[in-house]
Amino acid sequence: MYTWLTIDDRKEIQYLLSKGNSLAEIARVLNKNYATIHREISFGGGRKDYDYKHSEAVRQRIRKDSHANKGQAFNKLQVQIDDLREEIEKLKKETKKI
Repeated sequence: MYTWLTIDDRKEIQYLLSKGNSLAEIARVLNKNYATIHREISFGGGRKDYDYKHSEAVRQRIRKDSHANKGQAFNKLQVQIDDLREEIEKLKKETKKI
């Protein structure tokens, strides 16, 4: 299961980057996948400019948008289901006439 990095993880990433640690070393220290650390640093401004506050703000926006999108996606699916049910009922009526 995927878990979000915590604010403390992000602070630690910033600290370790400032000390010159490699991404692989940071991944080992935090017990996270290398790709997770790489993505995180990209979101946070890159190796030289990584800022845990910026990264946290970006992630908060993504989380908020993903929750909003889930609701919108559910509503769209519900409309599609309702449309399909109507179509099925029409087809049933048409086949009864034949």
